[in-house]
Amino acid sequence: MGGGGRGLRSPSLAQRQALGAWGVLFLDQPVGGPRMHLLGAVTGAVVSVLVAWPLAAAAEISPGRQAKLRDMVDQDCGSCHGMTRQGGLGSPLLQEDLVKLSAEAVVETILEGRPGTPMPPWKFMLSREEAAWIAAYLMGELK
Repeated sequence: MGGGGRGLRSPSLAQRQALGAWGVLFLDQPVGGPRMHLLGAVTGAVVSVLVAWPLAAAAEISPGRQAKLRDMVDQDCGSCHGMTRQGGLGSPLLQEDLVKLSAEAVVETILEGRPGTPMPPWKFMLSREEAAWIAAYLMGELK
């Protein structure tokens, strides 16, 4: 172990390349104490980004693409979920139903579909950002 007996572990070159700067900074910390504080700070930052992610992604979609996505929700989603989104072949897509789910769960359902049901994956036609925009739109976070 490197670090002159202070309990530090010197990461290998492969570890440094795989982990990048944050991972190396983490590995270069003593076990416990600062290492755990750093892990908590990084974890907190990641959670903050993930919570804000759907709205941030929605802001990056151009107005023209947003109009096309609204039409897609009305036409393509509406063909199974009902033109008023009250359900049909697919489950209802009303705000009061979707509020029970996380935005990420809605995004994953859009992208991956629901195996064993008629809900297809849309990942071949939509980016993650577009799926996040649709999720925010359906959940009432966008107009």
